[in-house]
Amino acid sequence: MDERVHLSPAGRRDLAASFAHPRPAALNATRPAAPRPAAVVSRAR
Repeated sequence: MDERVHLSPAGRRDLAASFAHPRPAALNATRPAAPRPAAVVSRAR
C-alpha cells in the first residue's frame, strides 16, 4: 500500500496512461486503491 505514496507525479501519469484514463487525478482521488495496486504489480514485474 505504501507503494502508492512512493509513486511520483510522473509515475501517476504513466500508470494512468497505461490504463488509458483521461482524468488520472480525478480517478485517483475517487478510487486510489483500485488502479494503483494492479499497476504497481505490473510495473514491479
